[in-house]
Amino acid sequence: MRDDDDAPIGAGPVGTATATTPAGTPTTEPTPTPDPRMFEQAEDVTEPDIYDYRATIETDKGTIEIDLFEDLAPKTVNNFVFLAGK
Repeated sequence: MRDDDDAPIGAGPVGTATATTPAGTPTTEPTPTPDPRMFEQAEDVTEPDIYDYRATIETDKGTIEIDLFEDLAPKTVNNFVFLAGK
């Protein structure tokens, strides 16, 4: 038998907490610095009518040369060339 006038277990006054900040302390989160590796859109850096684009990858086991099909995937090739230049 409980002696608290049959109040539910855990019932009772609820405490409150307050917090203050010292004067001059900003109360909002700072604006994050943009990531320099993030781009809204790739700049147009390819000229598919003039150049045949190839990627060359050098490894310890040899060189790999990849023909980039700018006529079939112009945006993909442009993005690749743009990012490779960064």
